[in-house]
Amino acid sequence: MAWEVIANLKGMPGDSIAMEILAKVPQRRGLLPDGANANDYYKPEHYGIWQGVTTGGYLNMPLAGSSFVWEVLPASAGFAVVQRRTDSDKMIWREAIDAAANLWGPWRTVADDADVPMPERQRMIYDLAKSDGWYALYDPANPKGRDLVNGDVAAIYDLMGNLPPATTNVASSRPRWSPASWDGYGGAWYGVGDVPNALRTGLFPEALQQPTFIMTLARSDISNPTSRVIVDGATNAGRQAILASSLFPGKWGSYAGNEFGSTVDVDAFDHVFGAQFNGAFSTTGSRFFVDGVPRTGSWGSTANTRPLDGLTLGNHQAGTAGRWWDGLIGPTLIYKGIPSDEVRERMERALQSITLPASLVQSDRLKSKEAVLMRADGTLDFGKLPDQPEIPASLTKMLMQYVARKTVTNARLSEALTLDSTEMATINTITGGSSPEIKAGDVITWRELFYMASLPSHNVAAELLAARVGSELSGTDTPRDKFIALMNSTVQGWGWTGANFTTASGLGTSNKATARQMAQLIFRIRDEDSTLIGIMGELTHTVTITGPNARTFTINHSIPVNGNPSFPEFIAGKTGTLNNIIGNVCMLVNHGGTVKALVTMGALPVNDRYPDARTILDGNAPTTLSRSPALTEFINMFLQSLNNPNSRLKQALDDLYSS
Repeated sequence: MAWEVIANLKGMPGDSIAMEILAKVPQRRGLLPDGANANDYYKPEHYGIWQGVTTGGYLNMPLAGSSFVWEVLPASAGFAVVQRRTDSDKMIWREAIDAAANLWGPWRTVADDADVPMPERQRMIYDLAKSDGWYALYDPANPKGRDLVNGDVAAIYDLMGNLPPATTNVASSRPRWSPASWDGYGGAWYGVGDVPNALRTGLFPEALQQPTFIMTLARSDISNPTSRVIVDGATNAGRQAILASSLFPGKWGSYAGNEFGSTVDVDAFDHVFGAQFNGAFSTTGSRFFVDGVPRTGSWGSTANTRPLDGLTLGNHQAGTAGRWWDGLIGPTLIYKGIPSDEVRERMERALQSITLPASLVQSDRLKSKEAVLMRADGTLDFGKLPDQPEIPASLTKMLMQYVARKTVTNARLSEALTLDSTEMATINTITGGSSPEIKAGDVITWRELFYMASLPSHNVAAELLAARVGSELSGTDTPRDKFIALMNSTVQGWGWTGANFTTASGLGTSNKATARQMAQLIFRIRDEDSTLIGIMGELTHTVTITGPNARTFTINHSIPVNGNPSFPEFIAGKTGTLNNIIGNVCMLVNHGGTVKALVTMGALPVNDRYPDARTILDGNAPTTLSRSPALTEFINMFLQSLNNPNSRLKQALDDLYSS
């Protein structure tokens, strides 16, 4: 335990910065009578004021109902104000140098570490933030950095010690403490009962100029928030925000004088958001990350140059009606400057691990955000966020073909289809075209369309399959809409929670599915459709087109089975790539004599999906699960040192056991 000076006020009202920090709590509500015995009024949470000193004009301290009392302390007590919070046992106090002359010593604070241990999972985030140089960490789940009052979060402190606490002077504005969230990690629940909540720091002592980076873990309680703010600044001129904006309906985005709407749809799932503020949106300027993937989108024309002059958690900086957050907010971090990719990715993985059950937190170095190696009975030999919805991209074509094959049976595969100009114009508008080109007037069989959709992931072929099969379905919607509705009703019948499909080809970001679901799908295809799984397993095929422009061409499988790395275990599979921001692969493999499904999703760079897949197959991705990623990192370092003949540790162990 150690005392720390937090503000040096040599007289009242003192310097403005220190008074701002102290003023972020409610006004007092009066004093106890002179001569009252403080021991008679002692509460676990209590405040003391120096007797006879008028403080109302310049000192605001919290008081919330019967759980707080003001104590009248004798002059011999030797201090002016004591603030005590049972949650973290924090005190704020100052000495009286000469009370009559209104001269005071510096404000000091203390936290007794022995009384309030930092839980393991919370310490993991704290240690990583400290070692990687994050400037601020506001974690409502860390008892060292928060105050609880009547089940609400009354204040969250910067655990790095650089910025003032985020608090509120209105009890009804406090978010609810949710200890069971994220498998017991805990979080602050904003918007309880559809009532706006917010915690604010007020103005920072000095605004943080760009470049800056803000990262937060959050989950919306509603599936389609249109104008909700997770993190914001303190004033309109000093805003760096992460939000769902009405200017870009249904999209996650950011704002710092220039509104940005990403391509990622809002939903009610856990996400790690990262907003880099550095001028114009570009690969080197301002960027926006969702679950570690940099997202593209649209933005306005206003210069994106605003600083961060304070912090508002859970609401718009001005508390504008209808813009408060409705859901959980976990740790929020601020980085001065731009973190390296390694620093950013380490914290992303750490925050994502919070969303896992405590017994399943793991550390890995995969570029893929989600991955599974699954047996036919559903047993996972490896799993990383197996149930986190991700953009499947062209993995969607596996479902599209599975559904289409219920109509296009083996007996129909050789039927010839003549492509007309109207349908080709519509499909080319939807897809932007695909190579090799198929065009109006071509005559092609169902079988060739399945090959083209499977091997080179041909978007036009996929949309043709959906439209032609959809035309045979009952209903009044367009053929394509009827087919996509059948895709969704099919997976709903399987119990796929969180899955959603709005395209048949996988183009766009609104399709959602998990790695586990993709593994289940490829096993289902294997078990129910030997023809389709056979097509998905061929590495090359010659397509024959008849009609006025008859021709043949060769197509190759998009999975580099014989590449570097190679996959001799390959049986069948499909890739999924979108806008060069999502790299997915799903393979059926013969792994050690057992058929398994291997899925990696969300890789960036996109082709790192293949080294990730190889790493998992080789058993080099972590399969031993640990509560602490930090412990896993330590074990890895320990093992590396044993493999180093020059390691002092190895030499010492060799000497010890040489006999």
